Amino acid sequence: MFPPAPSLRLIRDVITFTTSELPKWNPMNVCYHLQEAGATPVQELAYALATAVAVLDEVKETNPSEEVFAQTVQRISFFVNAGMKFITEIAKMRAFVDLWDEITRDRYGVTDAKSRRFRYGVQVNSLGLTEPQPENNVYRILIQTLAVTLSKDARARAVQLPAWNEALGLPRPWDQQWSLRAQQILAYETDILEYADIFNGSTVMDAKVEALKEEARAELARIDDGRRDRSVQAGYMKGRLVESNARRLAAIEAATRSWWASTSSRTASPRRSRPARVRSRPFPKASARRRSSASTPGRRSATSPPSTRRSPNSPPPPRKTGTSWRPRSRPPRPAPPPANGARHCATSSASTAPRRGSARRCARRAAATPSRKSASRSRPPRRRSGGG
Repeated sequence: MFPPAPSLRLIRDVITFTTSELPKWNPMNVCYHLQEAGATPVQELAYALATAVAVLDEVKETNPSEEVFAQTVQRISFFVNAGMKFITEIAKMRAFVDLWDEITRDRYGVTDAKSRRFRYGVQVNSLGLTEPQPENNVYRILIQTLAVTLSKDARARAVQLPAWNEALGLPRPWDQQWSLRAQQILAYETDILEYADIFNGSTVMDAKVEALKEEARAELARIDDGRRDRSVQAGYMKGRLVESNARRLAAIEAATRSWWASTSSRTASPRRSRPARVRSRPFPKASARRRSSASTPGRRSATSPPSTRRSPNSPPPPRKTGTSWRPRSRPPRPAPPPANGARHCATSSASTAPRRGSARRCARRAAATPSRKSASRSRPPRRRSGGG
């Protein structure tokens, strides 16, 4: 909304006011969208911490007391992304905890360990959700959730999970409830909250954390050389984010091209996976299923006796070789109506039962009444009236 320098002054004034007037208000939440902008784990560490340091330096210039400044540090929270690199994400969050404790202790002299605690929430990275085969997004969301909850010393205080079908459109209430149930199952049906940090003493995890911390310290030093606001104004952070995002997209496209090349070498015509259609009601009611199965011809009902069902181990029924469709036979053509007087007799005899003696009368009438052609031939010539 504003340039960096006026924005920092506005944030400083809000923090100063809320610290003295609103003791239960947390005035600041440091950015979370860095990974979605293309940042690497090192850049996430360095740029988020650099933003917090710039704000604290601005507040420090107002000469607050040590107690008030410690409360200010305690109320700053972070909002980060969780990606699919499972081990790297765990190491990144542990590095966040160590670096924040180091900065607040050595740079600002905060002695209270509780005030130096790294408090953060997580937004699972929606950028990694795919439109093709969206049902696989459920596993991606679960893996990203475990990355920020397994380590007790770096566990998230708040977790926000996207819906499995957000790549297709806005989620429905049912989809949102499914994401909520994932968090509740993880919290209440597992024993993840009953043990200490399971990664303490791991040489692999410690080495990864130290490597991230060293690279983040070097990036922080480069930003701190020209002061953080000047680095932002000069476009340093934005330029680095654009470069890393370009490398990320190039890697995705290269992997896609190599995958298509390998698939094309195996099959002549590779098939692309189409996005699955999202039903308005994912799981129909049981009564509807029973009703549809019972009403459909050739399909056995769920309530049918067990004796009529085929057991799972029985061989499948033989496949029908011929077609069950047959052309509809045409109805026979009606007989032509009889000539003259027999027409009434045939109609009456076909429609109703004949009366007594009606058949003989019809036969005599038909024999006595000649046809038109025979009558015209046997008729004598007509005399002319007049002279001659």
